[in-house]
Amino acid sequence: MNNITTLLFDVGGTLITDDITGIFRRAPKLRSDALEVLSLLKEKYELHLATRYPLPLQEKILKDYQLEKIFKLIKETPPFMKPDYRFFIWLLDKIKIKPEAALMIGDQIEIDIIPAKSAGLKTMWLYQGDVNSFSLPQKAMPDWHVKTFKEIAEILL
Repeated sequence: MNNITTLLFDVGGTLITDDITGIFRRAPKLRSDALEVLSLLKEKYELHLATRYPLPLQEKILKDYQLEKIFKLIKETPPFMKPDYRFFIWLLDKIKIKPEAALMIGDQIEIDIIPAKSAGLKTMWLYQGDVNSFSLPQKAMPDWHVKTFKEIAEILL
């Protein structure tokens, strides 16, 4: 863990439960214990969003959930979007971090974990279901699997 300096967080399904775009018409909520854990993580790591959401929506999320002082926001539109692994290469270049110093935390294997691993990042899969029900190929295997933000803190702090 001591070589990881930067944490990249997916938004929908990871930071926020439910779909923030409103497709499902449920009020999105910040995950339980997320604010407390993120505040602690910020003391040790640099935190960034790694999402497909457009910049105005990212800014709204940070404001609505009082996360502006926790996350650093890249105020540019990336030339690539997840699940393209080049999204992560672009993001790391913008924040001047080597892949081995970054950890991607996301809830979707195909969109978050596989492309991040392809770009050379460590990965953490936030998934509350039964992991044993999956047969993941090696390229999709996350470095860590957690079910809660509390578990993220236990591993990273």
